[in-house]
Amino acid sequence: MEFSAESSADHLIKYPEELYREILHRVGGRKLAWDVATGHGKVAYRLAAEFDMVVATEGDSRILEGTLSNPKINFEVSSEDSVSVKSGSVDLVTVGQALHSLSLEGFYQEVKRVVRPGGVLAAWGFGIPRLGMEFDRLESFV
Repeated sequence: MEFSAESSADHLIKYPEELYREILHRVGGRKLAWDVATGHGKVAYRLAAEFDMVVATEGDSRILEGTLSNPKINFEVSSEDSVSVKSGSVDLVTVGQALHSLSLEGFYQEVKRVVRPGGVLAAWGFGIPRLGMEFDRLESFV
């Protein structure tokens, strides 16, 4: 079976609205969100209803081919350790079901650079998380 943005979009799991409510309850500002490893933009589209602007990054340009245009979302092909936003400007960073696939050291450094004081990093997935020492390192960055 060959990869295509359309075939992969057909198999997306929908995140519960309660998850978004819980995350948004913790976020003070609503100017800028960064959705990391956005895939087809499911989280980015939902965040666009709440934020002035969303930067949605994905490392694979083929996946972004299936995204729909939205004036409040800037889709970018980039890695998790380099996003085109000003330092200290991001209110919320999201990683839905993709933290395991990121280069964590570079990602944590970029989060530290871009998140404003009081900003939020929200990462979630299915199953039991196995964070161990990585969790301790994450806490020291945020």
